[in-house]
Amino acid sequence: MPGSLRKVGYDWLLFCGVIILDQASKYGELFFKIDKIGFVKIQASSNSWLAFSLKASNTAGILFSTTWLLLALCLLYRCRSGLRRLGILLMIAGGATNLLDRVIRGGVKDIFLLGSSFFNLADIVILAGGVIILLSLFGWNQPLQKSSS
Repeated sequence: MPGSLRKVGYDWLLFCGVIILDQASKYGELFFKIDKIGFVKIQASSNSWLAFSLKASNTAGILFSTTWLLLALCLLYRCRSGLRRLGILLMIAGGATNLLDRVIRGGVKDIFLLGSSFFNLADIVILAGGVIILLSLFGWNQPLQKSSS
């Protein structure tokens, strides 16, 4: 299989894997009675808010999410860097599964509670993608240079 097709295959595998794991975790909460994972409480909540508790209707949330995902897809198409591409792809996958929640459930289902903040696996993936993009911008994906002795 040519390299570019293999890359697309890995991208799809990661994308679908994030969606499946996030959606399964939301349904798994119904079957497994776990109260806590470490200091994170397991408690389901549904919200129609945007990121960082910005209030919005579900329609506005769908419109915002769709616009953001289309822009991110354009970035992904143009990006050739491995680490930066991974970060963008993680953010797209997390955003897509939250968009799926908005369309199917009328809001995003969060299952984890830390302090007073609810979140889900997709939110963790989006955050991880953002951190990876920041690291790539500061040169963390550059090959190591041999020091001359």
